[in-house]
Amino acid sequence: MAKNDTSITVRVDKDLKENAEQVLSYIGLNMTSAINVFLRKVVDEKAIPFMLNSRKLGITTTFSEDEITKRMNDALREDFKFSREHSLPVALYDENLKKAYVEYPDGRREYV
Repeated sequence: MAKNDTSITVRVDKDLKENAEQVLSYIGLNMTSAINVFLRKVVDEKAIPFMLNSRKLGITTTFSEDEITKRMNDALREDFKFSREHSLPVALYDENLKKAYVEYPDGRREYV
């Protein structure tokens, strides 16, 4: 793993993942690239790059932005740990090469 790379493991509904992969494939992206695009947009805008309507989602929260960020980071660390403990591949981004890749438990990298 390159010095500036990190990984994110996300658990999602199987149907959601398959449907998203179909849409992404249609527009010429894979899941890793789409997630990287999303994260870059979050950083650029310093916000979620689309509107969330908590009333429609049935979500109410009194968490501060810092608390939400902390909880999100904790969840990401837990998912990364889970992936490593269960020998699962992880999607990463090589900042030097500006390319996304999958790192397998044996250390092998597959750039996308």
